[in-house]
Amino acid sequence: MNKYVIPLNHATIGNRLTVVKVRTEKNQELNRLKQLNIRPGSCLRILQLNKFEPLVIAVGDARIAINYNLAKSILVRSEC
Repeated sequence: MNKYVIPLNHATIGNRLTVVKVRTEKNQELNRLKQLNIRPGSCLRILQLNKFEPLVIAVGDARIAINYNLAKSILVRSEC
């Protein structure tokens, strides 16, 4: 993967990624992501990625499942 910004659901399993932007205006989704420490500048890694199933990601020591559609709104790049 390169330095271009892509949706989280298009990233490759195992790569360390930096969150660049979250494209949702739904307060409930934004608050939930903030609680999970998924915000611009956060580092994460995809552990499991199957189309239309929840993504499993690692954020620090935590393992988190994220809805596939919500993952589309999280923009990342490959630098962490």
